[in-house]
Parts: sequence; structure tokens; C-alpha cells
Amino acid sequence: MLALAAAALLLPPSATAASAGLTLASDGSLRVDLTASIPNGSALRAAVDGNFTLLVDLIVANQSQRATILQQIQSAESTPILSAFFGNRDGTVEGSEVTQFEDLLEQEAQLLPSGAIAGTSALGLTLDDRRPDASHLDGVAFANATGPVASATAVPVTTSLSYGFPYEGASHRLALTLNLSPVAVPLGLFTGAVDLSFRTPSGTTITGTAGFDTVRISNDVLGWGSASVGGSFTPATQKVVAVSFGASTPWGDVLLVVPVAAALGSVVFLLYRRRRRRLRPPP
Repeated sequence: MLALAAAALLLPPSATAASAGLTLASDGSLRVDLTASIPNGSALRAAVDGNFTLLVDLIVANQSQRATILQQIQSAESTPILSAFFGNRDGTVEGSEVTQFEDLLEQEAQLLPSGAIAGTSALGLTLDDRRPDASHLDGVAFANATGPVASATAVPVTTSLSYGFPYEGASHRLALTLNLSPVAVPLGLFTGAVDLSFRTPSGTTITGTAGFDTVRISNDVLGWGSASVGGSFTPATQKVVAVSFGASTPWGDVLLVVPVAAALGSVVFLLYRRRRRRLRPPP
């Protein structure tokens, strides 16, 4: 059940229009907002209604893993505490069942080891080659999921997570690593390019990127504010997408200091000339 929760949160089945927005603060805290759309929402609707078989079939290729996860789900469904989070299997998804399903995933995510959401064998998120010290699921939402279970209408998914990284030094590298082996996670979970954006802390400049198909970089010319990078990449069985950044040159300070220094120099020069005129003997 834990593995299914992580996969459903981070790797929605056959997701399209997928995007990830990352924002790093100067204390090493990273916010990640993931969005995607599941074109055919019938498998997800069935899970919301209480039948997880179709969803597990889409996410897990290995039959042994599939059997284990379905057994875990059955055990969780029979647990008094968790049973209230499962749907009633009446063939129709109601708003209350969507909320219950979101709560179920959030409850299961809290049981994952610290950093496991971004440190699995399939998906890794590192800063300066180090995994996060802490991770937290801030929320997950499924829009337009109500209706008949058989409905193939698309279901948009939004997931918000937060991480804590050690943050020290002047140069840094944030990397997203995909290792989607056919046994662990089917590559068919992804369809098309994934949009990725990243904003750095204030006073930093992006110095390089890797793994993007298209990329655009925006640095603060004054060196005071944050920098940003946006682009897209195509998921592959093994893929690394990375952004390197470091401390900015404070050109804004230079632009402020030079005029001030010039003005002070002019004042000193004028005062010096005035003093010399006063000390000059009369003709």
C-alpha cells in the first residue's frame, strides 16, 4: 500500500500535460508542486470507489509485486481505522469518496520513511548529491473525478510536497533522477514531455543545466534576486535532469557604490580646491 501511495502521488498512470514547479529557499527548504492529467480516469475512479485492481495493473508490471500490493490493500481495507477511507464500490464516485481517497493517500504517505518520496529507486531528488533530510506531503487533489466509474473523462491531479536539504557553500546542483526499469515502473506511466521549472534562492545565478530538451534561463542582472530556469524533458528509462547554480556577483551593489563614490570624490575635490584657494596668498 505504501508503494502504491508513492506511485500514485508521484507517477500518476499514463499522465499527460505533466509539470513540476520547484522553489528552493535559502535555508534549504524545497517546495515541489506536481500537476498532471490522467486522460482516461476510469482506473482511478474505480480505485476511488474502492476497487484498486485496475490502478495497480497500470502502475505495477511485476505480478509478484502486484499480488503483494493488492493483499496489502485488502488488509488495510479491513482495518477499522483505515476502512472509512475506502469507497463503497457502488459504481459511482461521489465527492465524499474523492475526499476520502485523498485523505487515504495522505495518511499512507505519512508512513513512508523520511525522504522516501524523493529517494526511491524509481525517482530520486538530490541537492549537491545528498537526499533530503525530511519530506512531507502537503496535499493531493483529484479534480473532476466524480461520476460513473466507467467514465473515461480526464482527471487532473495536483500534488504538493516539501523537502528539507542541507544547504551550505557557494555552488549547488539540484538533480532529478529517473530510473524506470521495466520491472519496477512501466515507462508508459508517462506520456509526452514533462515541463519543469525551478527558482533559486535570492542572490544566486544559474550556471548550467543538463537533461532538458528545451530550456530557458533567467538570471537577475543586478545579482540581488533569485534566478529561474524553465523547460521540458522527455522521460526515459534512465534520465538525469539537473540545474547548477551559485552565488551571484552583486552588480547592483557595484552600480550603487560607483555613483556614490564618484559623488563623494567630486565633493572632496571641490572642497580641496576651495581650501587651496583660501590658502593661496593674495597677488
